[in-house]
Amino acid sequence: MSNEMNHSESSGLLLHSSSWKVLYKAQTTSALVVASTYLYVHHLQYISFVFVMLGFYYECNQC
Repeated sequence: MSNEMNHSESSGLLLHSSSWKVLYKAQTTSALVVASTYLYVHHLQYISFVFVMLGFYYECNQC
């Protein structure tokens, strides 16, 4: 097993971190999030966790 992350894990973590920035800004300004990736996907954090879990699944099946 390698210590490097695959593309699915990295994209999931990137999506998750970017979603927190957008949500925090909306929370502090009492605004509704209707921009960035939230324009297309309303549950971005769930989607990012799916990417991370698929990456772990793929990594485990390589062994």
